[in-house]
Parts: sequence; C-alpha cells; structure tokens
Amino acid sequence: MLSSRPAGAELRRHTAGGTGYQKFHFHGDRRLRCYLTPTFQIQDGATNYGIFTTTYTLGALVTSPTFTENFDAVVAPALPAGWTTTAQTGAAPLWATTTAFSDTAPNSGATDSVANPGDNSLTTPTVAIPAAPGMGVNPHVELSFRNNFNLEGGFDGGVLEISIAAGPFVDIITAGGSFVSGGYNGTIGVTDSVLTGRNAWTGNGGGFITTTVILPPASYGQNAQLRWRTAYDTGTSASGMRVDTISIFTATRVCCGTPTAAPADISGTVTGGDGSPLGGVTMSLGAARGTRKPSRTARAFTGLPTTKRAACTR
Repeated sequence: MLSSRPAGAELRRHTAGGTGYQKFHFHGDRRLRCYLTPTFQIQDGATNYGIFTTTYTLGALVTSPTFTENFDAVVAPALPAGWTTTAQTGAAPLWATTTAFSDTAPNSGATDSVANPGDNSLTTPTVAIPAAPGMGVNPHVELSFRNNFNLEGGFDGGVLEISIAAGPFVDIITAGGSFVSGGYNGTIGVTDSVLTGRNAWTGNGGGFITTTVILPPASYGQNAQLRWRTAYDTGTSASGMRVDTISIFTATRVCCGTPTAAPADISGTVTGGDGSPLGGVTMSLGAARGTRKPSRTARAFTGLPTTKRAACTR
C-alpha cells in the first residue's frame, strides 16, 4: 500500500520559464518491503508530459567496520606499519604523515605537488576484504575516507586504485567499484602526466570532503590493497593531496520483514534438577514484543531417555 499527501497535488503556479515546487509526503506499509516507488504524472493544462517514477530504498542502514586507519598512532613523518609509498616515475615527493593538515588530529597521509612530470603512491597493507552481508537490501562493502586535494586543475590529479588477490593495480571504477559521494571531479587533459585522459580528483576540493566508494564485488572475500596515486605534469604546481580517517565496512539496509540474524542451530542436553537427562522435551522459542518472531516456534528433542518429562519455557 502506498498513500500520499496531498493527493492529486498541483505544483505552485509560476511564470513562463520559472520553477514550481510542491512537497509530497509518502507512507508505505510493511508489504512494500524495502522499496517505495511513487509515480508522478507531469501535466501542464491539457499537455501531458508523461509519467515519472523514482525509487527510494527504505530501512535502517546497518554497517560494520573491518579496517580503519587515521594515521594518528605514529609520529610524523612516519607511516603506519605495513603502509608503503613509492615514487613511480620522476622525482615526485614520497607520501608521509604530516601535522599540517588533518581530519582527526594530529596527522593525515600527505604528498606535495611538484612542477615536473612524475607520480607517486600511498599503498595500504594487504587487507582482507569481507564478504557482503547475507541479509538486507543492496548488501555490499564500502570504503570511506576524508579527502583533501589542491592540484593544478586538468593537469595534475589524484586517483584511487585497487589490487585484488595480488593482481595488478587498476582504477577503482575500472575494477567494478562505484562512487557514492566525493568521486572524481574532472579529467586530466593532454599533457605529459601519466594520468592523461583519466578521470581524477583535480583542482581545489576546498578542504576535506568525504569520499565513499562501493568496492568492486570481485574483491569481496579476497585479500586486496588500495593505493592513492598522484601525478603531475610540467609546469604549475599547487599544494598536493591529503587523506585521513580511512574505513572499510560492510553495509546493508534492513527493513520490515527482513531477518536480522542467520538461522540458529540449538543443540545440547536438557537435564532435570538432579542432572539426569530429560526425554520428550519441547523447547518453545519466543520473541520480545514488537520484534520478528522465530520462523519455527517449537522443536522436540529426540534420542534422549524417556524416563522423565518436563516442560521447557522461555
């Protein structure tokens, strides 16, 4: 069931070329499960502009972090254990921790720009990417980090790459990932940068922003490494790139009618007060008021002595 308020609402009147708006409130009962798809008919007088639909995902977002790094447990310029930095071409400065910029004090991972061609990278240790959750809607694994870049727009840039199961590093999007927020904001033009033609973070991001990316499904359940790579061309240089508050976590949406736990196997011995086993016992499972009830409410224990019987209640 899907109901809306107001029903048959009209947009506010506006002049030609202007903009009209109207707030709509939708309510869906539990039979809709985790999606709500309202339908709009767009009509101006006698002119029908057709049907427009949009889908909203309902339910609580459930996340569970499996890997975090904020660079604050080391003394700058040292990197945390297992993290590495490489100047892959040219004389680009290595990544290091710095106290000059941070999302969480005192440190972030950082590199500075140069006015000569070159590229460098900051690489995580090998990380066990978890499997996607086995419940809910759109279960997946995400990477989130705080991202601060100030690079010559269209000529210098930064990218995120991934190596899955010790394979070659490729761009996170090429590998099958997708940005949720704070993704690439431009393309590196024809220049002597090794990132020519690639989408990247470029220009000035205006301070720390949150970048969130759904990791490639091919990485789920695999060992992987992530690397932040920056590259520069000949000419003007800006400040560079900094990253902080890195987290890898599972995510799914749980809503009405969706189990929040895997099926449970209960085994053991039911005994009386004197410690002797009881046979023919039935265990009844219940649920707190307002929660989802178990799919099976009773289970008989078998293979036990039948000399005694007892009721087992929750």
